[in-house]
Amino acid sequence: MARTLFLLLLATLFNSSTQQASRIRLVGGSRPNEGRVEVRPVDSYNWGTICSHYSSPFGTYEGKVVCRMLGYPGAAAVRLSAYYYGLGSGNIYMDDTVCTGTESSLFDCSSSGWGIHSSSCTHTYDVGVLCFPSSNLGKGCRSVRFEGSFSAQHHRMTVFTMTGEFHGNRPVYKAGSDYLFYYPSDGSWHVGPYLGSAEVGMYVDDRSVYPEDISGTWYLLDTDGKRFVANRYVAVFCASSEGLTTFRIALGAFAAGLVIMLIIGICSCKVCCKKKGSVADSEHNTPPEGNSNTVEPPPPATPPPATPPPATPPPSTPPPAYSPPSLPEPDGSLFVRVVRLT
Repeated sequence: MARTLFLLLLATLFNSSTQQASRIRLVGGSRPNEGRVEVRPVDSYNWGTICSHYSSPFGTYEGKVVCRMLGYPGAAAVRLSAYYYGLGSGNIYMDDTVCTGTESSLFDCSSSGWGIHSSSCTHTYDVGVLCFPSSNLGKGCRSVRFEGSFSAQHHRMTVFTMTGEFHGNRPVYKAGSDYLFYYPSDGSWHVGPYLGSAEVGMYVDDRSVYPEDISGTWYLLDTDGKRFVANRYVAVFCASSEGLTTFRIALGAFAAGLVIMLIIGICSCKVCCKKKGSVADSEHNTPPEGNSNTVEPPPPATPPPATPPPATPPPSTPPPAYSPPSLPEPDGSLFVRVVRLT
């Protein structure tokens, strides 16, 4: 009798979480922590899928149980169609699955029965999940910065920092009196003054685990406060501990370089001007009195006296007196001669 009880206990332990986990897997995802949920019977390796019927959709609690079975800390998102991870094949084993979120196994949750499903269930409605990576839960960028708007909601283009809280299985961020948080009811990230509220100034339809991974278009409450306007330039980036993005750090370094170059230029100018002034200003060249070590500059050399121009020697013989040329005797005709005196 004791041996029988011992064997039953071993069988029960063997049918625990380890055995249960071997009956579930994720298929079709790009990473190990995401994919279409497939399950199998205890005594078979014929894998099948789970249907998310519109009357009782597969939700956050069910996704959380699936991820915990597979060793992940929780569900980041639940996919309710084959659009994400492709169509399954074979049997649809579970439908109308309802969990409380505390179960250790999905097979402990209520359902319509093993292998029983609605006639409207097809592989188009195969359930998929995105689990939090076990090594990245609570990681991500501690601070993120909004950039891209210079008019509507420009005061929210600032740095948001993790508060340590979680909302919708995602971290909560805060900047001043504003919160950045995930709103699971409509699968979107919100920015507004109240945590968990639909009263927001900005939102984006995106199910990313961390805001720096968001790729959707943000909608901003316009300056008139009456409508939301799409702004594809708004984006979220990881911020450094000082709250500066890489761009702003580079800009600061560039500005610092300009300042250094300006200082060097001013100093060089002062040195050059001082050298030029010392040559022209004899007052600054005068050595201080009483300094025996000062080398006296040599006295300026006396220029040689200017040589007077040579005197014109006096003429040795006075020039002969001028005598007009002799004129011929008149012969009765009129004769005029012009003489040019030089």
